[in-house]
Amino acid sequence: MTLAELLAAVRSGVLSPEAAASALGPRVSLPSAQRLPRPERAIAVVGMACRLPGAPDLDAFWELLTAGRDAIRPIPEDRWPLAGFYDPDPASGRSYVREGGFLEDAGRFDARFFGLSDDEAAKLDPQQRLFMEVGWSAMEHAARAGRGGQRTGLYLGARASDYTTERMLAGQSGASGRADILGHSQNYLAAWLADRMDLGGPALVVDTACSSSLMATHLAIQGLLAGDCDAALVGGVDLLLSPMSYLLLCQARVLSPGARCRTFDRRADGYVPGEGAGAVVLRRLEDALADGDTVHALILGSAVNNDGRTMGITTPNAVAQREVVRSALRRAGVPPETVTLIEAHGTGTTIGDPIEVRGLREVFADVTERGVIALGAVKSNIGHLHSAAGVAGLLKLVLALKKRQIPPTLHCEEPNPRLDLERSPLFVNRALRDWTPPCGVRRAGVSAFGFGGTNAHLVLQEAPEAPPTAPSTGPWALRISGSDERAARALAEALARALDGGADPGDLVYSVNTGRAVMGARAVATSP
Repeated sequence: MTLAELLAAVRSGVLSPEAAASALGPRVSLPSAQRLPRPERAIAVVGMACRLPGAPDLDAFWELLTAGRDAIRPIPEDRWPLAGFYDPDPASGRSYVREGGFLEDAGRFDARFFGLSDDEAAKLDPQQRLFMEVGWSAMEHAARAGRGGQRTGLYLGARASDYTTERMLAGQSGASGRADILGHSQNYLAAWLADRMDLGGPALVVDTACSSSLMATHLAIQGLLAGDCDAALVGGVDLLLSPMSYLLLCQARVLSPGARCRTFDRRADGYVPGEGAGAVVLRRLEDALADGDTVHALILGSAVNNDGRTMGITTPNAVAQREVVRSALRRAGVPPETVTLIEAHGTGTTIGDPIEVRGLREVFADVTERGVIALGAVKSNIGHLHSAAGVAGLLKLVLALKKRQIPPTLHCEEPNPRLDLERSPLFVNRALRDWTPPCGVRRAGVSAFGFGGTNAHLVLQEAPEAPPTAPSTGPWALRISGSDERAARALAEALARALDGGADPGDLVYSVNTGRAVMGARAVATSP
């Protein structure tokens, strides 16, 4: 029985969860068959894309993670001048930090591809431009770009941008028409892309500060399970466009003077900001399998809550953080002892790290074996991306599940003794390691905790193994198209490199012919 048939049988009641656990075999054997994940609630990750510090795409992101590289660099000259804003003295009222996780060429945007003039594009918030490109790439990765009239939802985590303020101060903004109004409206971060891609599901922007993109993911999952949409494009975006954010964060003394997230380390003294965008495409697992989608990972459960009243609105609550993780595990239907990697919120603050780890220690208190649950923090590589922080951690986990490796956490030379890890199954993973879980299945959790107390946690599992396919022998015809001749030629060159690199012609032809949108400049290549 195939996995798709097994899922259908469980959902229809033909097979019990116990029988399904037995049929799935040792690869997903669990301590209790009654805790088998409910397949009718499993969500498949079928596409993804990113532009992150030091990583313009997914391959570069994975290389950065596995190489243990730090993407923090000086503030680019095209953002704002250091003179007048920087002073190493924290008491000066200026920014005592002059580095961050910045994108290369953040203003790059292919306006013609989205049917916009250069003038219209200039009036759009750069966050809109960035996510339009990343969102399209994720849909293309899922073989869903260019399909009009889709019941696809768009759920985006983002914070208010200071682009409008900057343009007003520079005398560049005014009542110049529709493009200005929409370009500076936060809800149009989602609406523009929904319009350009003809997406028919809900389109909304979520702002719960640092948990925004994981909160958006939770809402997308609920929308899929409720039938509001058949697919969901989900993500987060954040750009550092003004020195004001640095000034305010330095006045609050939350940034690290050394401009590094030393997550879990004894020297942890705050975080460093970062920017970028990430996106995933989600579908109900049964739909993804029925349509032959490539499944990169599964989301088994998600949960959200709030800290409620604490000593201060920015002070985290270990009890609330513990309960959001427990709730996500309950909804996933899996026992804590089968989770072997946690991608933590992990800002590297003196208060936040100990409170987060305390909550995790309580969640995994019944796991008696020491050092079996790895702790990771992508912020140690790329900084804290605020609204996009959660999706960056999610992408890291999906890639780790696919590659069956756990990347290192940087800048943790000596774990903070306040974490009390010696008596815990948790350990800070500081080296690239193969991921071989004792329970036979790779499972992980990812957390994002919002400034102000809104918490989110997801439970993930590796994708079911796809059946092997025989190599293609042809004949075949490959459709090549782009928005213009230049783009079509660039695609042809990229496809030629893929074939020279050993890509299976049949797989490549199928993916391109069925997954890419048909555009204005077209050509066809055929097998000899």
